[in-house]
Amino acid sequence: MDDETIKSLWRDLFIRYEYNLMIVNISDKYPDEKSLHIDFRHVRKFNEELEDLTLKDPERSIVLAEYVAKEIAGNDEISKINVRFKEIPDDIVREIRSIRSKNIGELISVDGIVRQVTEVRPKLLRASFMCTSCGGTTEKIQDSDLLEFPAVCNVCGKKRGETKFRLLEKESTFIDTQKIEIQENPEDIRGGEQPHRIVVYLEDDLTGITVPGDRVRVTGILKTKQHGLKMQNTVFDIYIHAISVDALKDDYKSIEITDDELKKIKELSKLPDIYQKLTRKIASSIYGMDILKEALLLQLFGGVTTRKSDGTRLRGDIHILLVGDPGTGKSQLLRYIHNIAPKSVFTSGKGSSAAGLTAAATKEEIGEGRWTLEAGALVLADNGIAIIDEIDKMDDKDRSAMHEAMEQQTITVSKAGMNATLMARCSILAAANPKYGRFDISKPLADQINLPPTLLSRFDAIFTITDIPGNRDEEVANKILEMRTNFDEEIINEEINDDLFRKYIAYARKNINPKMSREASESLKDYFLKMRNLYNKTKVVPITPRQLEALIRLTQASARVRLSKIATEEDAERAINIIQQFLEETAQTEEGIIDIDKAQSNLDHRTRKVNEIIEDIIREITETGRDAEINEIIKEADTEGIDEKTVRKVINDLISSNNLFEPRPNRYRFVE
Repeated sequence: MDDETIKSLWRDLFIRYEYNLMIVNISDKYPDEKSLHIDFRHVRKFNEELEDLTLKDPERSIVLAEYVAKEIAGNDEISKINVRFKEIPDDIVREIRSIRSKNIGELISVDGIVRQVTEVRPKLLRASFMCTSCGGTTEKIQDSDLLEFPAVCNVCGKKRGETKFRLLEKESTFIDTQKIEIQENPEDIRGGEQPHRIVVYLEDDLTGITVPGDRVRVTGILKTKQHGLKMQNTVFDIYIHAISVDALKDDYKSIEITDDELKKIKELSKLPDIYQKLTRKIASSIYGMDILKEALLLQLFGGVTTRKSDGTRLRGDIHILLVGDPGTGKSQLLRYIHNIAPKSVFTSGKGSSAAGLTAAATKEEIGEGRWTLEAGALVLADNGIAIIDEIDKMDDKDRSAMHEAMEQQTITVSKAGMNATLMARCSILAAANPKYGRFDISKPLADQINLPPTLLSRFDAIFTITDIPGNRDEEVANKILEMRTNFDEEIINEEINDDLFRKYIAYARKNINPKMSREASESLKDYFLKMRNLYNKTKVVPITPRQLEALIRLTQASARVRLSKIATEEDAERAINIIQQFLEETAQTEEGIIDIDKAQSNLDHRTRKVNEIIEDIIREITETGRDAEINEIIKEADTEGIDEKTVRKVINDLISSNNLFEPRPNRYRFVE
């Protein structure tokens, strides 16, 4: 088709779908509005040849469409109306990893998550030059990244070698430009593959609207530029010159569920043993751990996030920490959840990049080496699950940011002159290893793993997995042998395959937002008050309001498993059972007392009591006006059943915390 035919087709399309009225509206609001957004389905429906041209030679088709739009606007002050496309059909959307050289010059659309963003910078479009010989002005269109001077002065006729040209910036035309890098969505990556990335060039009103962590659909023209600085290089880099950038607000849009699958999901949800069936799916090769697996099941479905009228956001995502001995299957559990969750990111505590777990200011890889924000694992897992192995080995910069990420579910970055808040609305499933190789149930959790108590308190449930030889050994051995010998038979007899399980979760999270029934609320309230009342007897805090919030989230998740919009008393009892197991495993003292500080602090009830006794001994001695001598402290502590090793440890801790000082060797006094 010639240009006039193409223009005629665009004019007719604008009239048929009333885009001409939109153009007039843009003309009235210019330059606040510069873009005409065309539904690509209209192009497909209107004319097959026009659609084919737009896909195969988009640069030509779009330029002519913009010419027609400017003509209809009838406003000489408008330099250009951008033609952009929306509602891109799925058959045009492709995976980043599938882009090849045959696609160069074509219109393509890709989905991904924004990894890096450069600053918005002005780009020279039409340069105005002054001839130093005659003072005349010559304009030159800038088509490349390098400044192009006129070959000849349009006024005096002198060539470039006979005169010099000076750029007149005020009389030149600039446009805003920005580069972003997007990578494949975590849920689109098959096991063991690395995410592929592509650079996107944004211009004009597309700049400044995306931040790291955003999920976007980019539509544009696939272009090339030479790789590296050598102009003779035959290897080229590809990039997308963006026509449109649309935010993907629907978190589970990529999960397609057929009518038959939906029917099967609804049938499964009505089964009385649906919890057992789904729990058995979780790492079925690992024997036992039924309560832990049920907790992981509820984490996959998640609670309901609510937003109050005052702007307060109450998270529905459930955080779980696994601590245990080597070889107990922690990593296997994490890997299974990673494979089955509709959206997940797997990383280690040290992070898979400079951004670590949260976010970082890094030097641009895609720009000119300026500082830019790079999204970490929690940002990339927004609206999914972040799975963190060896969380105890995370960097110090991540440790401080994790507090905000786990509760407010945002990450605030103030580095290198940049201030930004990134979203991290994800559940966290983490695993940690004991400092000394094996877990000791008699010691506080915080003493055995390298995590601060303030971070431990933000986990809804903490489970310890110990490897103690005993009665279960025969069952474990039988399970391992059975898995090896009957593997093929299990696959054949599998009622719920992984794909259906994944779609079940996606459907529930997207469509089911349970509310608490009065009976469920009363059940949780009664449990909370019963546990709190234990304080009157033990003088130990067994549970905090954070555990009540965890109970609510687990109760809502339990209702989601049944696709129920009402959380019942049965759901509440299931949540109570999980929290009670967590407390008995992690917070129970040798005397059988539930002490939440044993799970979330390095000072349990017994340790606090010992510390108080030793502090009182030192205080009584120093009140007489003399220093407390070490042998005297040890002697007094011995009458209370406290050994010398413990005394010296407490004294060292008091000195480290600047509460005690040593005026002379082995003599101590409190800091005033």
